[in-house]
Amino acid sequence: RYVDSAGIMFTSGSDDFNTYIQLSQPPLGINQDVPSFSDLENGVGLFTCRHTQTNYERVGSNVIDTLVHGAAYAGLNFQF
Repeated sequence: RYVDSAGIMFTSGSDDFNTYIQLSQPPLGINQDVPSFSDLENGVGLFTCRHTQTNYERVGSNVIDTLVHGAAYAGLNFQF
C-alpha cells in the first residue's frame, strides 16, 4: 500500500431524511412494529435530499512516517 493522500467524505441530509433513518432502524424493544413515515400529502413516500462530497488531501511526511513505522500499523504493510 502506498500512501499519498487521504479521502475525507462528508455526507449530509435534510431533517426529513434524518427522521426516516431514525424510524427505519431496527426496534430494540418488545414492540417490533416500525412506524411508517411519509412527508407527502395524499400519498406514501419520501421527498428529501442527501448530499455526499469527498475531498482528497495530500498526506504529510509525519503521517506517512507514523503509518510506515508505527507499531499500531505494522500489520498493514504501508510502503513509502
